Amino acid sequence: MSVGNSLESQLPGVDWRANGKTVLLALSTRCHFCTESAPFFQQLSKKSGKAFKILAVLPESVTAAQDYLKREGVQVDQLRQMSLDRLGIDGTPTMLLLNGSGTVMERWVGKLNPEEQSRALKVIDGNRL
Repeated sequence: MSVGNSLESQLPGVDWRANGKTVLLALSTRCHFCTESAPFFQQLSKKSGKAFKILAVLPESVTAAQDYLKREGVQVDQLRQMSLDRLGIDGTPTMLLLNGSGTVMERWVGKLNPEEQSRALKVIDGNRL
């Protein structure tokens, strides 16, 4: 999934316009980089609300995904079970910033170092889409 691509048709039922901005977290319960990134995702969760919504997409069952996110302390606004291949995502964690029409505006792949995390938060907070 590249910047400029739309996920509107791949994720029906997501109200992109109501969300305004959406941060999509493509994770897996079996991904140690996802688990190691949990503190950053917790920080992201605390900043979400009116500014942006968080949508987590995992290939595992919804129950397994809910248990995993709860255990890691990551709160999301929506959760979907789906093959990440279907979204054109081939590595976890992948974080996408989408605008109000479901178009990818920014993309981050892998475990981000502290500097990358800071930059990502600034883009998400300050990027008025």
